Amino acid sequence: MSFRIVDFYSVRNLVFGMNAIEELGERAKQYGRYALIITDKVLEKIGTVDKAVDSLKKADVKVEIFDECEAEPRLEIYERAKDVARELKPEMIIGVGGGSNMDVSKVSAALATNEGDAIDYILPIPKEHEVEPRRLKARRLPLILVPTTSGTGSEVTRWAVVTVRGKKWDFKGNVQFLCDNAIVDPMLASTMPPKLTVSTGIDALSHAIEAVMSNSANFMSLPYSLKAIELISKYLRRAYVDGDDLEARYYMSMAATYAGVALCNVGVVLAHAIAYTFAAQHKIPHGVSCGIALPYAMEYNLPLIQDKLAKIGEAMGVEGGGNQRSKAKLAIAAVYNLLKDLGMPTSLREVGIGKNEIPSMIEDLLTVHTYLYPNNPRKVEEEPIRELYERMWEGRILESS
Repeated sequence: MSFRIVDFYSVRNLVFGMNAIEELGERAKQYGRYALIITDKVLEKIGTVDKAVDSLKKADVKVEIFDECEAEPRLEIYERAKDVARELKPEMIIGVGGGSNMDVSKVSAALATNEGDAIDYILPIPKEHEVEPRRLKARRLPLILVPTTSGTGSEVTRWAVVTVRGKKWDFKGNVQFLCDNAIVDPMLASTMPPKLTVSTGIDALSHAIEAVMSNSANFMSLPYSLKAIELISKYLRRAYVDGDDLEARYYMSMAATYAGVALCNVGVVLAHAIAYTFAAQHKIPHGVSCGIALPYAMEYNLPLIQDKLAKIGEAMGVEGGGNQRSKAKLAIAAVYNLLKDLGMPTSLREVGIGKNEIPSMIEDLLTVHTYLYPNNPRKVEEEPIRELYERMWEGRILESS
């Protein structure tokens, strides 16, 4: 039995439910009367931002808007948002959108009150900026996050991701990135098109499964992870087929939040690290890249975590299998088949990545993105990883065949 100490992180306040966006103004006014919304032009165009603004105006909160966010945000976006926050001096930051918008909001809220540029806080250190990351010293601005997708869980995590020179990096995880209020309204996710529904949903599944596989998984994180896996397995296909299925949207939002809580406390392991080696360079959406990597990472870890993979299979509703190894293999097959059912790629060649790129991806995995998998159950070594990449390029899952 393990008696290790467990730290559990959570946001200060979480509001969840249909039309919860209407609560925004009342929650915001406790921090002042002047807010900066960080979002993107698409959400402005379809009226999602208007819902936030209307709620704020009813509470007599003045609003400014920064709408330059983008998917997989480049460093330049973070720097511009930081500059705007420092210039306008709002009393709070409100992030509205998917994970990218919320990540930019977290960093902006922190850098509005701290010195330096965004690049100063990135980990690991980009080669062109070889100085140790700064530490956030001053308390950030009050921060409210309103997700409009059901996947990243960024509204309940202490992480933020940035693209620098075509590669993905992370800002050093910090409790200051945990928001004061997360407002999760499943109705806001109902406007997602099918491809985005699938990509974000698979991102949430990857968070949940990797949080189970991690050596850091614990009695607090596992219930969140396994419940997220159960809900995604039951409702993602429905949300994909019918975007107006409000029950499916409701439970997918719940699943993404559960998975985000697990991610916040446990982190990711091998699948996300693998995804980082090709996603930004080839402009592949984060959830898609994680989905490609996930079943292969599960297979790589199978020799050491058959019991955990069997639990994942149970959460997915997989029946049969006999012994634990058989159940674990069925869990890998279930993830692979889910990707197929949702029209997701399951190989590198499907997304236009050449086999000749495998050596450089492996080099990135073993030298740059090591910080993502210290808690992976199986040691990451070059030869078995090479075999993994070759099968991932082909789309061949040994353990599910």
